[in-house]
Amino acid sequence: MNFIPKFGNLFFLQLLFLSLVGCSHKASAPSVAAPSPEQITGPSASLSDVLEKRILGYEFLKEDSQTESFVELNYFVNQLNSRFSFQNSLVHTLRRFPTGSLAGIEQKLKTSRETFRAARQAARAHKNTVLVIQNLKKLNFPSLQKVSFELTLAAGRKMSEPILQNISHGLLAASTTCASSAVYAGLGSTLESFFPDTQNFQLARDLYKQAIHCGSDESASKAAYRAAILSMLLNDCESASSFLDRASLSTEIKYLHSRTFYWLSKCKPNDGKPNRAIVSVYESYPLSYHGLLELQEKKTNLHKLITSHPEPSVQFRSLKNEEVNQLLRLAELLISAGKNQEAQHVLRKITPEKFEGLENSLLLYLAALNRRLEMGKESFQALAQALSRNPQLKSTSALLLFYPNNYFAMVEKYAKPYNLDPY
Repeated sequence: MNFIPKFGNLFFLQLLFLSLVGCSHKASAPSVAAPSPEQITGPSASLSDVLEKRILGYEFLKEDSQTESFVELNYFVNQLNSRFSFQNSLVHTLRRFPTGSLAGIEQKLKTSRETFRAARQAARAHKNTVLVIQNLKKLNFPSLQKVSFELTLAAGRKMSEPILQNISHGLLAASTTCASSAVYAGLGSTLESFFPDTQNFQLARDLYKQAIHCGSDESASKAAYRAAILSMLLNDCESASSFLDRASLSTEIKYLHSRTFYWLSKCKPNDGKPNRAIVSVYESYPLSYHGLLELQEKKTNLHKLITSHPEPSVQFRSLKNEEVNQLLRLAELLISAGKNQEAQHVLRKITPEKFEGLENSLLLYLAALNRRLEMGKESFQALAQALSRNPQLKSTSALLLFYPNNYFAMVEKYAKPYNLDPY
């Protein structure tokens, strides 16, 4: 009985590659020659074909390139084996016992370590929260200069409404002295839980304004967005526009830009001036909820819009990043050998930080590979990057790839007898 399938797979792969290319166990790191564009990209294929026919770029490599890929993978497997030397020696010991399992022992050790780490972090967080509460009550501004937004929220949740109000009034009264913008933004966010109380509404808005006055970091930008929303609730579009302009210029809250531009278009619908904020939210942020809202308000035929986009072509290799190409080759070989778990390990090395400079058509292929291995988050990240750069890639196949539907058939099967909407 194989108690350790994970490591057994590695040995199986090693034997497979030794038989195919005759590599020795002590393979050195291969030197990869700079490939020509013709060797790299392979023939063009549509995204729909890649998804339906489960096409791998490895299939288009020439024989010498395929051999080179086996050498790379053999080296990769050796690297993994060297890291698992202790575990491999333990495997032989555990196999003497019919109930022994390295995986089980590792899981127990991992669970105990994680439990201890979580308890230690919780104790440290509690200590820090208590200290922040003390400094807030004393209005100890020097000690509040580096307090984070998250720590302020944690402290705010442990205080009653009257205490929060007293602290907020005290901080605002000392308007010439600043705590960190995160303190004002965090307290304002905490007071929102007491809405629609008028006093807390005004107090939160004032705290957001003070956050903007005291800083220019992410917390100040988030405060600008929240101040804008509260201003619009008061029908004060002039103030809201000013706050939204501030938020739209921040590079630290790009995740709020789609909604920022959406609300700017409401406050500045026809001012007659060229304004970078008055743009189509859908064109700039094709994956956002507010982009869909804009289309709905314009009564756009979404089906017609999506089907009007041609199926995008997929590129199997990058012309700019050979490291990514090597990882793609390794993953494809593993998938061909039926070793999906190892292929997942390889593809996770192509992190979002490596997306910079990669071609959109290559990101589509990466997204398709990730989806094939049921790596939903990684597929989403690659596809989101490509579609954000070029909304015209948003075809029917791209949308089917974008939205998680690995288990849709099962959901649909069990929803139908109960007349439930499977979506």
